Amino acid sequence: IQDWGMDMDKSILLIGRPGTGKTHLVKALSNEYDADMFMINGPQLVEKFIGEGAKKVKRLYEQARASDKPAIVFIDEIDAIAKKRLDDRRHGGEEVERTMSQLLSELDGLDSENENNVISIFATNTPDIMDPALLNRTSAIEVPVPDDEAKKEILQVHSRRLDLDEDVDLDVIAAELDDDFTARDIQ
Repeated sequence: IQDWGMDMDKSILLIGRPGTGKTHLVKALSNEYDADMFMINGPQLVEKFIGEGAKKVKRLYEQARASDKPAIVFIDEIDAIAKKRLDDRRHGGEEVERTMSQLLSELDGLDSENENNVISIFATNTPDIMDPALLNRTSAIEVPVPDDEAKKEILQVHSRRLDLDEDVDLDVIAAELDDDFTARDIQ
């Protein structure tokens, strides 16, 4: 983190509706700081075989720690493994708990001095079902739907290669878009 010239929490939880740009935000952060990004979707960690999900988590963090550059471990759709733990053990509940326990162990290990080149970023659109054990180890950041100014910037990005007539006013188009349009909707 110090190599990046910034003071940042080791674990961040991005919260926002689908299409708000959470994944793009992490990719941009990775590019900005020339960091290696190790990415996986939460559902890919839900395995049928005992211990496989936990092994994937361990391997992901081992690869990040071995990087010569700053590293970002990004788990999208983290709610697939980080739901509030219940007594119901059906539908692979024990395996999901093993995977979650491994993740919490990895996060706790990042607090040591020699692990300062790895941060974890998670993304979800359902924070209300998240396990408090993970919520307590992360700093939550909301990624909202874009306002009119942000909508205009998104339109500029997606229209920069188009040959627009001079009378096309992106401010007007942005103002006309529904308030709940996400970046994906605008694209």
